[in-house]
Amino acid sequence: MGSENRIMLVGNSITVGMKSDNGLGFRDELYDQLTSLGYPFSFVGSCSSPPYQGHFRQGACIGEFYVDRIGGDGSFDVGADMDQNQPHIVMIHLGTNDTYLGIPMTPYSYDGGLNFANTVSGRMAHFIDYLLEWQNGIRGNHLRTIVVSQIIPSPYQMDRVNALNGEIARLVEDANGGQIPRIPPGILRIADHYSSFDTGTMFDPDSIHPNDIGYQHMANIYYNTLRFLPMHLVRISNAEDSGLIGTILTDPLKVKVTDDYGNGISNVEVAFEVSEGDAVIVGPQAVLTDAVGFAECTIQLGDFGSSTVVARSSGLIDSTVSFTIQAAGLVQVEGTVNYDGNGSPIPDVKIEWVEGTTMVDTTDQEGRFYIDNLPYGDIVTLQPRKERWSSSSGSEILSYDAALSARYVVGLERLSQQRRLAADVDRDGKVSMNDASQIARYAVGLDLQSGIHIGEWLFSPDNLHYEPLSSNMSSQHFSGILAGDLHSGWSHPSFPKTDVEHKSFELAISSVETDRHIVITLLVEGEHMLSADLICEYDPLYLQLSTVHKTEETNSFTLYYKDHTDGRIHAGLFGTKPLSGETAILEFRFQLDPSNQNVPVLFKHLYVNDCPLDDILYEVGAGHRIATTDESGSVQHFPNPFNEETVIRYQIREDAQVALTIYNSNGQEVIKLIDQKLSIGSYEVIWDGQDRIERVVPSGIYFYRLSVGDEVFVDKMMKVR
Repeated sequence: MGSENRIMLVGNSITVGMKSDNGLGFRDELYDQLTSLGYPFSFVGSCSSPPYQGHFRQGACIGEFYVDRIGGDGSFDVGADMDQNQPHIVMIHLGTNDTYLGIPMTPYSYDGGLNFANTVSGRMAHFIDYLLEWQNGIRGNHLRTIVVSQIIPSPYQMDRVNALNGEIARLVEDANGGQIPRIPPGILRIADHYSSFDTGTMFDPDSIHPNDIGYQHMANIYYNTLRFLPMHLVRISNAEDSGLIGTILTDPLKVKVTDDYGNGISNVEVAFEVSEGDAVIVGPQAVLTDAVGFAECTIQLGDFGSSTVVARSSGLIDSTVSFTIQAAGLVQVEGTVNYDGNGSPIPDVKIEWVEGTTMVDTTDQEGRFYIDNLPYGDIVTLQPRKERWSSSSGSEILSYDAALSARYVVGLERLSQQRRLAADVDRDGKVSMNDASQIARYAVGLDLQSGIHIGEWLFSPDNLHYEPLSSNMSSQHFSGILAGDLHSGWSHPSFPKTDVEHKSFELAISSVETDRHIVITLLVEGEHMLSADLICEYDPLYLQLSTVHKTEETNSFTLYYKDHTDGRIHAGLFGTKPLSGETAILEFRFQLDPSNQNVPVLFKHLYVNDCPLDDILYEVGAGHRIATTDESGSVQHFPNPFNEETVIRYQIREDAQVALTIYNSNGQEVIKLIDQKLSIGSYEVIWDGQDRIERVVPSGIYFYRLSVGDEVFVDKMMKVR
């Protein structure tokens, strides 16, 4: 009989259309409204002519429409039309005539709905019970919905009309609440023609039938009621999906049946079908929507290629949706690469497909890789590779790593398998004191033996092997570490730093100074000191390094240092047995130019074990102020060293052209502060530590040059962070 919704109108003279101008009442208007909505339907029944037919006659009462129930004489039995037309929806507007009869009005049942009463509302319940024979399989299974109308008001029997409409409302509510075993919940809908019917404008002069305005009102009520019935089949899953050949699709295909307001409708049949391709539906092809309107099916993919799966639910405005499923011969592998110990993501790791001899992906800034073009069913080995690391921060590999390696050799430290591999920097298969020595030399920048692999990347596992690769693989993981880095000093710049242990270390300086020499001693206070790393910066114009020595307390430690001869010393020492308390660890001996009494020495990149410490600035002859004086004037600058700004003061004893310029330690001009003719007097200039384009200059040694006429004054100053 087609896929449209067959609607049977059941009623009396009002449904016939008495007193309407065209004799159709609400039927033609309702027909036009549903047609404009796009709702697939037809009116069916033996009365009237297409397309406005139904089952109705003038003057009819409820009991005439059914038999074999209390109060039903079947004189206008609806059964024949139900058999012949098999309506999906029956819309009842009965009871107006019954309100004039002497039949009891309330209630519809005397025992909570188990046995319906012989009252007007009870007869309505019996009629519904009769119609359910075409819903529950006794005489059919096509009937889905029964719309029960609250009748329009009547001025002649208003109390009975009110009582009937109240009982109809209670009947529908009880049935949908599951309180009437003989009426399944959800099958009844109510059309309230009563509440908003305006007796002043919607009645015919006979005060019994509606006029055309009243019929328009009834059509609107029915139309809005029908829009709460199933109207749309909506695709919830993506229109396109893919999976591996022969596997079950990861997510089932899902649709939803809704009314015209978007509400999900339960218990509506949806049929799934593979219309093209060799995919297979797993489980039943026809399913009922759940409590919120969803229906789904599981798909097993066939051979390589696409399949089309169609979902249908008859009688809806949108009754068909389709899905395209691609059975893929390619497999996805995704995962992460993180640093051993601290979890920092490792970007720029190349993932090589060994058998294919090609790089298939590179990890992003979050250490993730995603490969979607590996062949299904093949043997696949994925191997990570990364270029050798060139230290940028100086904290990746420290003398502390040498200490950990040496302690492992003598049995005082435990290392994981991956860290043992990182400690074996000569790759001879074991961790030795030579490995520790090479790590310590690398930490201070000394030359290494040939065949030393410090800074190379090691990964665990060294590969991921699939034999064969038969499914998508997620959450695959590599752990990486740098050869030589046992304390997990490397991390991605964006990765949040975590506090290291032993934060209680403090560094202090003592010195012995003569006219020609100075010995600067570094002292550490704290517990469990195994190593120290530092860079010492000084001005080689005024200081000359004699030697760097261990102290009596660190005599058992190993010391390496590199003198760069440009005013930088990179030093590190390590041991196997920790020191605690206040300990003198290193001595720096310099020859001092006696002509200068104020020489800054900066200790930076300080680490005790893996704990970073603040820079320390020491000044030789710090109790003296730098000053230059002659006949033309005097110059002073302070503070020195300075952090954010320093003040340069000078005097002019006669009018002169004055220029003041800042230079870096390489003799390059940083900024010119003054270049003009000035009169006799005292002046001061503030340098804020910025260059000519307002960039903050780095820490280090700087010189200023002041020319006053033919006289020139040059002095140095140190900027510290």
